[in-house]
Parts: sequence; C-alpha cells; structure tokens
Amino acid sequence: GSKWVRFDVPVPGADGLETLEREISRRVKIIQSSTDESERRVVVELQFMIGNHRQQAEFTLTNREHLSHRVLVGRNILRDVMLIDVGKEFATELPASLPEDSNGDES
Repeated sequence: GSKWVRFDVPVPGADGLETLEREISRRVKIIQSSTDESERRVVVELQFMIGNHRQQAEFTLTNREHLSHRVLVGRNILRDVMLIDVGKEFATELPASLPEDSNGDES
C-alpha cells in the first residue's frame, strides 16, 4: 500500500552504481537560487557512514550525474554529531570493507 522508489547510488571506492529500493518518506518542494522554478523531490531514509560514524538520515533524490559531487550531506544531518573543518578534504578514510546493515544492504 505504500509507495516505493528505485534509484542508483555511487559505491565508495568503486566506479559503479548500486541500485536501491526504498519506501518514500515524503515529498518536498525545492527552490534553488539559480532558477525561478521550484522542483518536487522524493525523500527517502538512507544509512550512511563517515569514517566510523554510521547514521540514518533523510535524503532527497535528484539526478546529479552531471555535477561534481554525486551525493550531498547537509550540515543539519551532522549537527551535534561531528565537527567539520572546511579547510580539509578527505580528512577520514574509507573503511576497508563496508559493514552490512540489518536489511543486508551496504549503504
């Protein structure tokens, strides 16, 4: 009875994409400063890792293959969790292998 979506996400340390299916949490209206038009986007909950920190968060889905960053992690997601040094890049390393979550998905 609920609505689901299928989408591809980049795999850390690999060139390929992984196809995921998730239940739609909600839909949001996105207004960007670069255009006058608004866009409706689907929101899904995903688990992600930065270093050894694992967290569940909401992400909006849109096609970013033409952009330099395939995934954006917003500052509100990381608030009260970690300190960000904007002067550093790649300050943490990818784990040797990604642990599987309870659904058997590596995310």
